[in-house]
Amino acid sequence: MQAKELQAQEAGDQDDVAKALHAQHQGVLGSGPANLTANEFPEFTEPHLVLASPAGIALTTPRSSHIATGEHLALSSTGHTSLSIGKRLLASASRGMRLFVQSMGWRLVAASGDIDVRALKDSINLLAKLNITANADRITITAKTELVIQGGGSATTYNAGGITHATSGPYTAHAANFAYTGAKSLAGVFPEPPKPGKGNLELFNQYAGRQGIKEGDYEVIDALGKSIKGKLDGKGFASVAGAAPGPARVVFGKDPADTWSDGSYIGKPEWPLNPPGAEDVPSQVQAMVAQVLPSKSWEMLEKGKDMAQTGMSAMQAAQGAMQTAQQVKGVVQGGVAGLPKLASAALPSASGILGEASKAGKLPSLPAPTISKSVVKTPSLLTGEVLS
Repeated sequence: MQAKELQAQEAGDQDDVAKALHAQHQGVLGSGPANLTANEFPEFTEPHLVLASPAGIALTTPRSSHIATGEHLALSSTGHTSLSIGKRLLASASRGMRLFVQSMGWRLVAASGDIDVRALKDSINLLAKLNITANADRITITAKTELVIQGGGSATTYNAGGITHATSGPYTAHAANFAYTGAKSLAGVFPEPPKPGKGNLELFNQYAGRQGIKEGDYEVIDALGKSIKGKLDGKGFASVAGAAPGPARVVFGKDPADTWSDGSYIGKPEWPLNPPGAEDVPSQVQAMVAQVLPSKSWEMLEKGKDMAQTGMSAMQAAQGAMQTAQQVKGVVQGGVAGLPKLASAALPSASGILGEASKAGKLPSLPAPTISKSVVKTPSLLTGEVLS
């Protein structure tokens, strides 16, 4: 507020920034009640990115950093704001630069080199309430048309017509002697002001796949507010001439191409280009191993694989024989009551067939076979013996 009152800033400079910051703050806070049960909060209803830390935030990179904003950029610090720059501090402003110091003064020191203050088009105004002091080995004041030195109601004017002294009081001059010679003129030397050139601005409007927007519209607003409109070429490129030096704002139009046409299809390559099938994997592995191992080693691996398969088959047969022996042993120990268990183990399908037969109810009667007693002799069995 004080900067505006002391005419360090124009009206509306800080107002635009303050309004933008207030709108952003309201967007972060959100509106409406919070519902803790449903995990609903009014904050961040707008997609803002906020970084906050009670201890501090540090950003570092060995390369470059870039902060870009389409509107305003505000930096605020309660303490000092320190900038350490290895080379040059470069600042460019297209609509003026305003620096305001509330107290303790402003100090500009160059340890070496010159300090140049130039107004290439308008004036340089120096205003001090007390004193303006210039100390140097030599002070040169040069005016192209006229120089006026005025103080306390008296003045001296220097121009091409002569020198005029004006005072309402006595005029006193002290000198050892006065020498008057003929007329003489000493013209001042003034450097030519740099002429701002009209540089070219290169525009690129491309998709992420590097495909340019063909014949798209664009508008360039240069540092002086001049608008330049045109169309891009077939690759989404344009070179704009006639823009004033300084920052420029570029607005691109929509893609005029038909998005559903074949020419608008960008496509993306499949990776891998020829994906191997499941049946190709063993052959690929075999080829890789064949490249690493010598031929004899590969034959040994093949023989080892056959021997491993034979060993596995023998092991499975031995396990089956052992299980059968254990089952026979149990039947022998359990007597005739263990026969169904042995039959179920020996013929797994017999259990299913017998189960279905039990569900079918009464089976049809079959004629009993007739066996001659003279042909078959049934030996007497002792307890625990099995007819084999």
